[in-house]
Amino acid sequence: MRISVALCTSDDASTLPAFLESLRAQTHRPDELVIRDDRSVDDSVSIARAFEAPFPVRVEVNERRLGPGVNHGIVLGDCTGDAIAIASSSDVWMPQRIERLVVAFASDTGYVFSNATLDGTTLWDAAGFNAERREAARRGELLPLVIAHPFIPASTTMIRTDLRGTVSPVPEHVSFDAWLATLALLTGPYAMVDEPLMRTGVSDIAPPAAVMPDESSVERRRTSVRAARRKLSVRDADLHRQGRRAQAAFFQSVIERLGGTPVAGLADRAAHLRLRGTLPDRRTKRIALVLRELRTGRYARYSSGALSALQDLVY
Repeated sequence: MRISVALCTSDDASTLPAFLESLRAQTHRPDELVIRDDRSVDDSVSIARAFEAPFPVRVEVNERRLGPGVNHGIVLGDCTGDAIAIASSSDVWMPQRIERLVVAFASDTGYVFSNATLDGTTLWDAAGFNAERREAARRGELLPLVIAHPFIPASTTMIRTDLRGTVSPVPEHVSFDAWLATLALLTGPYAMVDEPLMRTGVSDIAPPAAVMPDESSVERRRTSVRAARRKLSVRDADLHRQGRRAQAAFFQSVIERLGGTPVAGLADRAAHLRLRGTLPDRRTKRIALVLRELRTGRYARYSSGALSALQDLVY
């Protein structure tokens, strides 16, 4: 299996050398490194072009700045391997990273991801991906958690090249991490490596807002209530509504990319988020909308039940 490494850069001169050195030290050498720079104004391009490696290195520079999501979609198309390891210049790979990911690939696997070290802990622990959730993921139940909380950075993954036909092009408004993980899990088998294979620079991982289906209803309710209480704020109400509109647009984009076929309740979830994100400013006009939404059961399925409904009536 030929392995490509896909790397997007954008003003990464301070971290790029360490990543490149970790790539050079891989026990399983890639067949190519493809770098696409998004109009860096520092020395990223010169560092990339000066990199000497025992495998081919191609460096392309965009004519204009495209943003990380769109740029990732393009760099995937530049790769020629059978599988693509997605990289970030803020990470440092363990020498065995590519080797371990290749071993995890089965004949029908399209998506493999691993753990990583992060500020004295691991990425999975920081994201709340605990032992019970990992066991559920091994049973094939990862999608519900990723839909509720997309905690898998693309830079911890390797994908089969066939998947890029679904992933690319990447819409401008979406997070590439969430876009890749959601589409990959909806379209094919996955594998996970419960081993930190890199040191990551990811800094925005937070505990998930939902729990896996196998956990108790009591714990699920406690988690939902804690999440809802954090949102009971007049100051943040507009931000929360804006976020729900963005989530609804994301799920709608996923549905459209998959040919318009509703899958995994995404259309239902999108409709719920869209309603919560577009409630009228006048509270009296919200009452009928919120009560009707409560009767559908979607507040219970996708939010924090009556507490979220109360939030929408008050704030």
